[in-house]
Amino acid sequence: MKAVVLSMTTTSSFRIALILPLFGMLFLHTQRAAAQNASATTSNPGAAAGPLLNVSFTGTHEAGVNSIEVDLATGYQFNPKWSLTFGLPILTTTGSGVSANGIGDSYGSLNYQTGSAIQSTSAFTVSAPTGSKTKGLTNGHMGVSLDERLETENFTVNPFVEVGVANNNSLSVLQIRRVRAYSSSGEQADSQAGLGWSAGALSLSVAGYDVAGISRQIVYSRIAGSSAASKSHSMTKHAAPNLALKSVSGPSTLVNDYGAVGELDYDLTPNVSLGANYARSVYYGSNSASFSVNFDVMGMLHHAQKH
Repeated sequence: MKAVVLSMTTTSSFRIALILPLFGMLFLHTQRAAAQNASATTSNPGAAAGPLLNVSFTGTHEAGVNSIEVDLATGYQFNPKWSLTFGLPILTTTGSGVSANGIGDSYGSLNYQTGSAIQSTSAFTVSAPTGSKTKGLTNGHMGVSLDERLETENFTVNPFVEVGVANNNSLSVLQIRRVRAYSSSGEQADSQAGLGWSAGALSLSVAGYDVAGISRQIVYSRIAGSSAASKSHSMTKHAAPNLALKSVSGPSTLVNDYGAVGELDYDLTPNVSLGANYARSVYYGSNSASFSVNFDVMGMLHHAQKH
């Protein structure tokens, strides 16, 4: 709770005005849903128990820099509520002739999902510094994060709120759909709140997001020295040492950011999903566009066995 309070107090009134009404909408939607679903159980239908295997591809273009992440994840779904996953990302970042590629930090995540009127998803994640610190693929330290997402699914338009605390940017709740061109070391609080809409296989969401550093930060760039990094550094309203310099240490505000993000998702098949993400950083005055493809390999294998 302390980290969330700090996030709010270090942001502008614009950010508070954006997020607080969505908390209120979530509460009102919850009361209506509870009245309509008084006899509903508290468990989430979730996935059937069994092994998990996923492969995902995520690409981000931001200020002349292209970053790609291939994430290999496996684990086990114990019941509709609990699951455990382990993963290893493979990262590639390029910018005007300068590139960095290799494995990132391996991780393990314990996930809990439940709810009826409100869907709650919690995740506790730890990571090991298996990447290269010289290339900016890791900060060289063990990572820890705790995330919580609340959302409703009973209406045409459903509000959601997501809050996370981590000691590096690779475990940020906002990192899932955007691959950044740097690694950071230092506690930070991330939050986003918005509205989601879905119809069949198609879903759309818009949200405001906020990143607030809690402790002193160190950032490690993957493309320092490239013309793309210099261009990004000069075009933004604030200095961007995470792109222009190889390694920079500074106050908690070094990783601060806030803005708006829109996401579009489409389930191509029950086991293949596509995603697109566009984010506008108000703090840096920059834009980023991302795409993603996710394969539920275990689901594909089960489908093949049945046919």
